[in-house]
Amino acid sequence: MKKIKNSTEKHTISWLKKLYDQKDLNFEISIQRKEAWDLQHKGNLIVSILMGIPLECLLFEEAENDTYLVLDGKQRSTTILKFINNQFKIDEKCKVDYLEGENIVGKTFDELSEDYKQKILEYELTVSIVRTLDEKSREALFFMRNQAVPLTNIELSRVLLGSSNMDSINIIGKHNFVSKTALGTQASINKCKNQQLALECLIIEHNDKCSNKEDMYDISSKNIMKFAEKIGSEGVPEEDFNNVINTFDYLDRAILKKSPYLKKIHTPMVYAVAKLAIERGILEEDFVKWMDSFFNHLKECPENKYNEAVSSSSAKLNQVQKRLCYIKNHFQSYFLDNEKVTEEVDVKVVEEVNDKVDVQADEKVIKKVERKMNKIKPKDAEKLILDVIKDCPIK
Repeated sequence: MKKIKNSTEKHTISWLKKLYDQKDLNFEISIQRKEAWDLQHKGNLIVSILMGIPLECLLFEEAENDTYLVLDGKQRSTTILKFINNQFKIDEKCKVDYLEGENIVGKTFDELSEDYKQKILEYELTVSIVRTLDEKSREALFFMRNQAVPLTNIELSRVLLGSSNMDSINIIGKHNFVSKTALGTQASINKCKNQQLALECLIIEHNDKCSNKEDMYDISSKNIMKFAEKIGSEGVPEEDFNNVINTFDYLDRAILKKSPYLKKIHTPMVYAVAKLAIERGILEEDFVKWMDSFFNHLKECPENKYNEAVSSSSAKLNQVQKRLCYIKNHFQSYFLDNEKVTEEVDVKVVEEVNDKVDVQADEKVIKKVERKMNKIKPKDAEKLILDVIKDCPIK
């Protein structure tokens, strides 16, 4: 790896604002930390500037046409820019509420005195600017620079994945299905939990293809890092990526609103069962009924192997496998029991329906009828087939 060339410069906040207004600042580097500051933290930064307290050095990378990538200092930069654009007020919990006799609490930028507004705009930032980097050098720089302030395991995983692979993880993490889980809240997104779910589902895809347990990964944060490192060097398998998207599409159609069941620990398990449901041609509405049945069962019979595997070391491979085994067995039993009480539709019923419908159903109609007929009682068959034919395109 080549030595990184850089220079340290002094620039005012006005310079930063000008770059931002001209769209010459790029904050969308995938390995960057998510914004996590609350209003108190943001307000304290603004007060620090007003008091003349030096801020830590920002780190930019030169890009094309005199633009910059923000490698480090995203939260400081965006906080300053949002305050200048009157997007938040100085919070009442800030450490300082009066400066030189002026009350600054509860004020936006425009509500400050002209002296204070000018003081902010003329405040000098220290900016380290590095020459254009390749992806590996950029990741190494970010990793090394953040050793002083330890990254979380998921943040380290993002670095190990690299920018190109993070694009795939982001697509999965931003899927509409995720918004219906506990991992789709803004607080969870700020902590990258939606991206962690994406990695967990890719791990399930990987494990499903493994014949040896030694090649499998658990979903502990440390093992997710190891998996991220593997993906970083080999890339996200296209088949696995497509499987996750297809399964999320199915779950999104099945689950119509935010579900109380889909917490961090349960969502990967539900994902694994949804894969089975797709393979068996289970209708989305039937899948949701099974989900209700399963989680009600956990409440009504709390002493079970699934709950035991949740209570301790829940991310370890053996505990994950116990939960997967239990939830899949429940799924199989649920649909097996339903099939036992469902007699095969009498051929005469179908013939009677055909006599009433003087049209030929196309292949789509036939498939839809066949899928539903396996789960109904004979007395309901006639009504079902008529309804399906009415709703489907006819040749």
